[in-house]
Amino acid sequence: MSEFKEIPNHVKFKAKKLFGEIGHVVDGAIAYIDVDGGGPVPPHTHKHGHVFIVVEGEAKLI
Repeated sequence: MSEFKEIPNHVKFKAKKLFGEIGHVVDGAIAYIDVDGGGPVPPHTHKHGHVFIVVEGEAKLI
């Protein structure tokens, strides 16, 4: 877990970049989000899409 870094403006959220740009994919990362965690604060958007896969528990995406 030491490889995971806290992400600025995110709450109880640590992530690790897995790879950089590959074709049309900007990058890939894995994140651990604690209970009642998430981010970013304040909410923002990106020009590119995101894919979220929840492997345990539940997540609400806004």
